[in-house]
Amino acid sequence: MGLLRKVLPLTILGISLASYAQATTLDDAVMAVALSHQTQESILNGQLSQVVYVGQNGDCSAVSIRSPEGHDQHFRVCKRQIIPRATVAPSWPDNPINKALLTAVVNNAVLYGQANQTDEDGYLIQAKVLGAMASACKHIEVIISFEADLVDYALKHVCD
Repeated sequence: MGLLRKVLPLTILGISLASYAQATTLDDAVMAVALSHQTQESILNGQLSQVVYVGQNGDCSAVSIRSPEGHDQHFRVCKRQIIPRATVAPSWPDNPINKALLTAVVNNAVLYGQANQTDEDGYLIQAKVLGAMASACKHIEVIISFEADLVDYALKHVCD
């Protein structure tokens, strides 16, 4: 169980906050997310999967697919070419310093709309508000990555 699931309880949502895709191919889902820079849910191989925009890596977009079982596949999309990566991102260390860093990044995102910070081991923690900043309750997307490969992902519902 990832640290995000311990620190940031997931909000169960009927639809994705970013967008919702119909049944599609893996390549179509990866390309759509790379071009839109928005995470989405897609039906892949008959299962609802999260297709996560992890960020830019040089001139390429980093995209990962998380299956319902928690298995991640990582991709780079460079000049509209999808490049699969045969990598397994290491788990983020579960320790008090990382919990404090995660809390700080989420708090900064609530205040400023988005925030990110890299820890001393090279993990990038990103958080951004999805939807209106002015509302009392906000949906926060939190992504932890290592070398632009997804390590953990969660949606957090925060109310002032």
